[in-house]
Amino acid sequence: MTKKIHPALSFFAMLLFLFNGCANQTSGIEDALASITAEDLKKDVEILSSDEFEGRSPASKGEELTIEFLKNEFQALGLKQGNKDSFFQEVPLVKITSTPTKTLEISGKNISNKFQYGDEFVSTTMQIVDEVSLRDSEMIYVGYGIVAPEYGWNDYEGIDVKGK
Repeated sequence: MTKKIHPALSFFAMLLFLFNGCANQTSGIEDALASITAEDLKKDVEILSSDEFEGRSPASKGEELTIEFLKNEFQALGLKQGNKDSFFQEVPLVKITSTPTKTLEISGKNISNKFQYGDEFVSTTMQIVDEVSLRDSEMIYVGYGIVAPEYGWNDYEGIDVKGK
């Protein structure tokens, strides 16, 4: 009896047939390939691309739904878990976002200006921390901040930018 493999998982199923050392590898792969239908593939793509799955982004409800969908498909195929007691392997991810409600305030001796995020300034960081701030730092003007020696252009030339 041949089990029907859902097309979205057919690649994984073929790999599992190869690595699990089926008694008749050629027959197992042929059976797996023969079980793939356009209708099954269409059904799985419709499910996974539906609005309910919200784009399947990491750390979202859509990711959770996708993981559950794949787990159910693996179990329906009778596959065994390969990572201890799981079909999956944890992969740590970090998402860095700026808060668009923040403002940038620049003030001096007798002047203060506030700038709105997105319209008047944009900031980002590659540091993996909850919050980044810059307070009481001296600010200097460096034009566009361009260094292009091929054009004889260096906005930083002759300017001490250390600690600013």
